[in-house]
Amino acid sequence: MSDAGTAESVVLPQFPLESVVLPSQVLSLHIFEPRYRQLIQDLVDGNSRFGVILITRGSEVGGDDQRAEMGTVVDLQEAVQLDDGRWLITVAGTQRFRIERWLDDDPYPQAEVVVVGEKLLDMDDAVTGRFAALQKDFRRAMAMVAELGGPGTLNDLSPDIDVALYQMSVLLPVGPLDKYQLLEADSSLDRLTKLEQFVSEANDLLRFQLSQPDE
Repeated sequence: MSDAGTAESVVLPQFPLESVVLPSQVLSLHIFEPRYRQLIQDLVDGNSRFGVILITRGSEVGGDDQRAEMGTVVDLQEAVQLDDGRWLITVAGTQRFRIERWLDDDPYPQAEVVVVGEKLLDMDDAVTGRFAALQKDFRRAMAMVAELGGPGTLNDLSPDIDVALYQMSVLLPVGPLDKYQLLEADSSLDRLTKLEQFVSEANDLLRFQLSQPDE
């Protein structure tokens, strides 16, 4: 991940979703709406980058949605077209961007965006200690998720703490608006602070769920 200071203005195709994609995240998507089928075909034929943006109100099918101001640039990793024209794709999140101006939605949504650099952590003793405590609490949360039957398996986190904060943001069982707060955090330090809060709240909720008798 790059440090802050580089801003690039580009026109980027957009794929609005009712969920948040974060840098470092790998996601599989089923593309069935005609305009997004065209988007994937154009990406296969040319530049493989596009943007994923959170829908804050409305639906991802048919338009007439309201969209967030910040999203994630994703790279198309794999695209398989089915016989009926639908696509099964895999994408990987890379960088954050901020919307400058929406363009015409024909044939699919596009926007002028500015890529947002990352303000990385200054690794002093205090930050190192906070991250160690967060990692311990996060692993406790993942263990409880697994105990409740969810996807609690946790692979090793990146040794790059700035990347590891994004990895935890991807896996943490919170809703899209909380994920969006983690995406738009001004810096890795701000993301660390938000994760401390969200992980603590998640642990409280998970402990409560585990304490309830089976029906």
